[in-house]
Amino acid sequence: MLGLCLASSTQAVAGQSQAILFVPDRTADPGKETFAEAILLRKGILGLLSGGIQGETLLFLDASGCPLARKLTDPSGMARTALRAPSSGLVSIRVELVENPRFKAEPDTGRIFVWNNTRPPFFVCVEGGLLRQPAGPSSILPSWKQGDELPGSRETLHRLCPAFDLAYLTRAPRFEYPSVRRWIKEQGFPEAPVLVLGPFPGLQQQTPPSAEQMRVLQSLWKNRRKPAYLVTADRAFAQAAAEGGFVTYLLVSEPVGPSETGEEPAGSGDGNRPMRIRGWEGLDPGHRTPGETKRGTSEQEKEKERKRP
Repeated sequence: MLGLCLASSTQAVAGQSQAILFVPDRTADPGKETFAEAILLRKGILGLLSGGIQGETLLFLDASGCPLARKLTDPSGMARTALRAPSSGLVSIRVELVENPRFKAEPDTGRIFVWNNTRPPFFVCVEGGLLRQPAGPSSILPSWKQGDELPGSRETLHRLCPAFDLAYLTRAPRFEYPSVRRWIKEQGFPEAPVLVLGPFPGLQQQTPPSAEQMRVLQSLWKNRRKPAYLVTADRAFAQAAAEGGFVTYLLVSEPVGPSETGEEPAGSGDGNRPMRIRGWEGLDPGHRTPGETKRGTSEQEKEKERKRP
């Protein structure tokens, strides 16, 4: 029994090629069937990835180090194992590449967050929403350095997260996913799933999301009796999310006022248009939280509500 709980060795062997293994975070419903997923990618020249690795064995382990399953990777380099989500909390899944003479990869750990869907979901785009985007058309990848977070983002999310099911969305390339997750933790943001929305054509802003990416986003909005919120600095993505029914906040650098692009100024919530806010201070709970946007909760409105027969 003790031998079953021993992790596989990942010591280098002469002739082995380098690979990257990562385990994306997921969300799950309480007590429902779900799955853990891992992806093994080949590392090529200059560290660039050249596709998935098929036919390698991945070992899935629980938080205590005991094995859950051994799975072979498919042509995309992916392997999955089914499991049942607990009633609450989160589940950590560690995945290792079983020792072999062909490839070597560091293990990775993903998390399955159980959402009971009683709170509204609140999605934050990492690139441009939390992380300062590098300027210029030649800027492809962010730097992921400490101090690159947008002012007020960490503090505002800590104030908001008790009332919402928070999730981070990234459009970074798959090989950057571990760096994204590590950066969020190191900057002290609230613990929440880091979800891969799907590859965008590059990291340039103002790239409209594909139909598949919007389908993935819509699938995360389980309880339609609760509104869903999204914060981004990407105008094209903000517009698509707003048209999809999300209460969308567009972070802008210019002063908030009448817009020529059809976006609403902060605090207006009518129509399928994003609401512009100049920095994270626009989501200050002391001013107006997203959950109050469409109904309005000013003192005058509360007084009118109390006087109604």
